Amino acid sequence: MIEHLKLDIWLLGFLFLFAIHHARAAVPTLENLSQENAETVVRDFSANFVHTSVSPASGLRGFGVEIGALAGLTQSPGINTIVQENYGYIPHAGAIGILYLPGGFRGEYLLLPKYPYQGASLENNSGAFAWTPTEIFSPTGFLAFRIRGFYGDGKINYSQTINEVPIEISFQSFTYGGDATLSFQNIPFIEPYLSAGVVKLDGQLRGSGSVSIFDSSYTVSKEVRIQQDVNMYAGGFVIKLPLLVAGAEYAKIADNTRITVKLALQFSASDAKNLGK
Repeated sequence: MIEHLKLDIWLLGFLFLFAIHHARAAVPTLENLSQENAETVVRDFSANFVHTSVSPASGLRGFGVEIGALAGLTQSPGINTIVQENYGYIPHAGAIGILYLPGGFRGEYLLLPKYPYQGASLENNSGAFAWTPTEIFSPTGFLAFRIRGFYGDGKINYSQTINEVPIEISFQSFTYGGDATLSFQNIPFIEPYLSAGVVKLDGQLRGSGSVSIFDSSYTVSKEVRIQQDVNMYAGGFVIKLPLLVAGAEYAKIADNTRITVKLALQFSASDAKNLGK
């Protein structure tokens, strides 16, 4: 059991380092942004920081802990159109921790400390609190149902030039919302799930320098704050092995597509008793 645990930890570290190193995209050059352009940039950036734990509705039916890493990419179709170049994808990654409690309750927390990539810096933290009522009323049923509230706080900072004038771009988003998830929990080794919800995207975009990144007909300010309410849908699965959980999720947040993968160690109260055996 201990040797298996060591292998799981090695795999977790490899996934995290590989994802954060390779999930990169060149930073976009922003200039002469209209109100519509600014709303698009805020939406694309904010969608990347909406909380996810790549987890199904079912829990551990008691005390338990999950610790792992997740990483992925968010498509940015709006930014691609604005900058008229293939900006590509916005990366996201982090360490994920989930605490399972009796009664179907759980708390989730995701953290990525400030990390540099291609001249920019990226950081994120998000969390959620969820309840799976079927863990009480139908613990061995084929379907599991979960409701969840969540928040996310993310930042992107980088430098660019406009007509050879240096500009510091800073973006910060605060997202919050809720979703409902339905999963199929009695299939051996794998648990598929579907979810739907709503999320508020609240983002602040700022360009610091002697030249504004915004069209003067829109605003003369150096920064704008934009709020948007959007729908989100997701589908995914987790593969459950002894002490190890691997999963993948496809999400649609407004017009943005996001793909996330996860690898984590998962311990229930009974697993903890058997670790030394």
